Amino acid sequence: MRNISFRTIVVSMIVAGLFVPLYAHHGTQFLSKAMEMNAAEVRLGEMAANKTQNPRVKDFAQMVVRDHNQTLDKIREIRDARQASPTSAKGIDRNSKNDANVQLTPEHQRTLDKLSALSGAEFDRNLWT
Repeated sequence: MRNISFRTIVVSMIVAGLFVPLYAHHGTQFLSKAMEMNAAEVRLGEMAANKTQNPRVKDFAQMVVRDHNQTLDKIREIRDARQASPTSAKGIDRNSKNDANVQLTPEHQRTLDKLSALSGAEFDRNLWT
């Protein structure tokens, strides 16, 4: 049940990201938002893989990290193809090869900060809420 809930949350976040207006400033706002959301998922997945005591959560977290890193790579390809000038989209380092240089929203950062203070079963319980 909890595994299904986590998947539902992840899928909901992805779907929500798809509804950011595609026409916004030549797509840079959309790409920035998509990149931020995927970077947040990668960081949450990495944290879950390291902190959980549940092997099923660990497996799912590793899948989330792998899949969202692949998505980040595709977003970078699209971004680089669309940008003729050397300027970056807001919050995105054009030379970044991982999610570490993507600035998270305050909401995503608060969630990561809250979860980073937890461990074990307490982490697992709060991961779902």
